[in-house]
Amino acid sequence: VALEAMKCAKPVITCSDSGGPTELIKDGVNGFICEPDARAIAEKMSLLAKDPEMARRLGRKGLETVSHITWEGLVDKLLEPYNFLELRFANSRQNKRIICVISPYGIYPPVGGGKSRIFHLYRHLARYYNVVVVSVGNYNEKYQVKDLADGLFEVRVPMTPAHSKRQWELEKEAGLPISDVAMPRLMRHTPMIVAVIEHFVGKADVVVASHPFLFDAVRRVARTRLVVYEAHNVETKLKAAYLKRTRAGKRLWRDTARVERGAARQSDVIWATSEDEAKELARIFGIRSEKVWVVPNAVDTGTIVVPDEKVREEARRLLGCSRPVVLFIASWHPPNLEGLLFLKEHLSPALPSADFVVVGSVKDQYLSEVKHLDFPNNLKVLGVVEEKEKNLWLAASDVAINPVVSGSGTSLKMFDYMAAGVPIVTTAVGARGTHLVDGKHAIISDRALFAHNIGFLLKHPEEASALAAAARKLAEERFDWAKIASIIHERLEEAMPSSLPCQFDASDERQFISGWYPPELWEDKFTFRWSNGEGRLAVHNPKRVASLRVELLRGASPDLEVFLNGTPAGKFTLQGGWQQIEVELPRIIDGDAIEVLFRCSPWRPAELGGGDDMRRLGLALRRVTVI
Repeated sequence: VALEAMKCAKPVITCSDSGGPTELIKDGVNGFICEPDARAIAEKMSLLAKDPEMARRLGRKGLETVSHITWEGLVDKLLEPYNFLELRFANSRQNKRIICVISPYGIYPPVGGGKSRIFHLYRHLARYYNVVVVSVGNYNEKYQVKDLADGLFEVRVPMTPAHSKRQWELEKEAGLPISDVAMPRLMRHTPMIVAVIEHFVGKADVVVASHPFLFDAVRRVARTRLVVYEAHNVETKLKAAYLKRTRAGKRLWRDTARVERGAARQSDVIWATSEDEAKELARIFGIRSEKVWVVPNAVDTGTIVVPDEKVREEARRLLGCSRPVVLFIASWHPPNLEGLLFLKEHLSPALPSADFVVVGSVKDQYLSEVKHLDFPNNLKVLGVVEEKEKNLWLAASDVAINPVVSGSGTSLKMFDYMAAGVPIVTTAVGARGTHLVDGKHAIISDRALFAHNIGFLLKHPEEASALAAAARKLAEERFDWAKIASIIHERLEEAMPSSLPCQFDASDERQFISGWYPPELWEDKFTFRWSNGEGRLAVHNPKRVASLRVELLRGASPDLEVFLNGTPAGKFTLQGGWQQIEVELPRIIDGDAIEVLFRCSPWRPAELGGGDDMRRLGLALRRVTVI
């Protein structure tokens, strides 16, 4: 009532115990708030009756106060989290296929290994596709749609406070950050994650689960899409090293093992970061090796250039470098923390004439465990820096190192080092998946020899330059994001269900639209029949000009009608035996599938040479393909 009165520019008198109205009314400004007493109310009424101008002034102020409160505004507020559903690609990109990438964390800005890989790989794939990355944000973030590059969008869904609270509780129990591995257990607390995944997967031609932690949500809705599991690491192996220390950690490790096994076995394609990882994934999960493609980590060799002496000196001046600089780029990752401790306890004391600089979130990881910074004077741990400053450190450094001795996947830092032309000293573990050859592209050695090898490069700049130049050439030839994206585009087009004929598997009920008469398997799982004169298929929507090709066995009548989404698409007269027909599919941008209805007269196999089978049956189909 108070709101309606204010909407009509009428002054409102309310009481201090009235609740809601007191949130709208400011006493003496746009109405009156008085004590809950008849005498007090009467006084205010008399005051307004004696001063009509005051009544009009308070009424106008009241109207201004509530002018924003409308049913339209309420609905807009309620639908605000769903605004991303209206995501539209530019008209020039309408005919491109769509890749939907599912990430357990936000990818922009691309700081850290995983974020950097996702951002740069799909930024380059966006040359060929429209790419939507669905990611999970912190509880204090808003729903966001970020236009990151031409054809690349990130839709970030914040976790709910309940999700975040339970995550913190698990982190206390496990003793370390577990936002990714806790996702299978906690995503039910943020149901919008699943809703957004369902929405964009429904529009996609290819679905990529980047990490396995949200694969359960992908599996529910992907259906006939090409499903890719992008394995940044062999997670079961990597996480075992530090999750199994506590009871809560062991539970999370079992969750990780389950979702990774599901992602590996139920996806159509797996992307591994190196040949060794590809072999290990195939061995651990018992899958065909040809299912695993090597999609290595890489670098933008076009944006990271080898500095000349003038650029290098300017970088050193801006950063205040007066001594040799040894660079270690390290994100929050247990192997990197081990590497930082090695620098602190062994390497920096062994080379007091050099300055060791550590860039990345490993600083935060160190603080979370040690609680204070206590590094030698020649060890500078900077934490996360912007891309521009990181590139300055690459230009200013004399040597770059990777001292890790454990872990999985490949280190993105290595490709930054290679592209920037910085001489490298690394362990064999740090060099995995990079194709670096000891003595040709870098020095690969045990930690015990790191100080000696760094000293050697600092004393022999010509040898150091030769190694750096060879590593840069290797990065250009084999580890450039643009080249890798081009190769992946070609392979995806070959593997796409709507690009090559794809036989319908009658054992997969998702490909059929249920009716009174479900399909039956016949000779094999690619031949099926209906016990009526009608059969329906849910054909994957190719979202391009395509045709449906199918072989049918005619019934008692040679006449066959075909309908697509309820619209007549053709009439055919079939001869005896199996006969192939082809129907052009409508080009529909939205929607998961196209409903195909076949209609003919029922028949009996015995009447057409089918032995003694006298059952009255309907359609028999085989070799159903989209071309």
